[in-house]
Amino acid sequence: CVTSPTLLLLNILPIVFVTAALYAFTNRSVFSVSLSAVFFLFMAAVNHFKTVLRQDPFIPADFSLVRELAATLRHFQAAYMVFAAFVLLIVIAALILAFVVFREKKRSYKLRAAVLLASVVLAWGSYHWLYCDEGRYASYETCYYAYFKANEYNSKGFVYSFLVDFHKMQVEPPKGYDAGVYRAKESGTNQDAAAMRQEAPAKPHIIMIMGEAFANLEHPGRISFDGYTDPLANFKALSANAVYSGSIVVSKFGGGTASTEFEALTGIPTNEVDNDVSPYQYIRGNKDSLARFFHREGYDSVAIHPGYSWFYNRSNVYRYLGFEKTVFVEDGFDPASENKSGYISEVATMDRIIADFAAHLEMRTIPSVPFFRHHPEPRPL
Repeated sequence: CVTSPTLLLLNILPIVFVTAALYAFTNRSVFSVSLSAVFFLFMAAVNHFKTVLRQDPFIPADFSLVRELAATLRHFQAAYMVFAAFVLLIVIAALILAFVVFREKKRSYKLRAAVLLASVVLAWGSYHWLYCDEGRYASYETCYYAYFKANEYNSKGFVYSFLVDFHKMQVEPPKGYDAGVYRAKESGTNQDAAAMRQEAPAKPHIIMIMGEAFANLEHPGRISFDGYTDPLANFKALSANAVYSGSIVVSKFGGGTASTEFEALTGIPTNEVDNDVSPYQYIRGNKDSLARFFHREGYDSVAIHPGYSWFYNRSNVYRYLGFEKTVFVEDGFDPASENKSGYISEVATMDRIIADFAAHLEMRTIPSVPFFRHHPEPRPL
């Protein structure tokens, strides 16, 4: 949906600047318009098909996936590849024809240099004044659900959104950051893990639960449940009998669930990064995480989330983080009967965790579960 007339201008300006610069450089208007159109139409087509296939728009970080794209193309049927090559040849031939046939009166080099300089200066100024203004971008309405990034691109336009993301996704290293220090720590951690494998051959099952709405409300001098039913009675009993127990502090409050997930799974503190973009937007390929670590240790890995798979792009990110199986609302939860205040209840979520764990333990009798069918003996979960 179109939410503001100015969005049209913000999406057209970059196309105008590119076309003007090409004309100043080549002195051919038809060729300049054609090449500019091909470039932006190609980007828009990539965005469309990626959104349809992956429920995730084409963002600047996707340029890092060139190798993955090349590997994926090998699996396409030869007929599709031949057709794509044929279309590419036609486009190239048309551009060459436009360059050779549609010649024009040659403009002076000074005039063309002035147009080129003006295009570059105006493009640079517009980028810093308009496209680096995150507040302006946020002021435009996102139709439907704002946490679905594809809706953001559809509501505000691909070109505008892409350029804003180009600015937002530039992350500067935190002050004092030294990659060598972390490589040394990682090397030491791998050695410690190898020693632990030799000392502890038995592998326990591990279930890690992130309760987004959970908090220990009972702080000295703040809240007391004396004389009332203590809502944390079971939690306190489990903590008292645990091998380890304690409190954690997360960097987000009132939103930003993906940041807390990311920190817990990777150990990377998002509060050290001066950028409010969800860290899941940076994950465009396989990354190390607890899930991948445990998989290397012989574990199966499952991610269960009582939300929709497109939310924060989890359907793709969980796979990149090493989870072999994912369970979302679409995979067996029933919003009609398991809803509470608009979301899947925690009771239903815990029941699903227990059911999946039980199925894992009894997988010999449940051959239809594709995630477990490759293992004749139960592996730790």
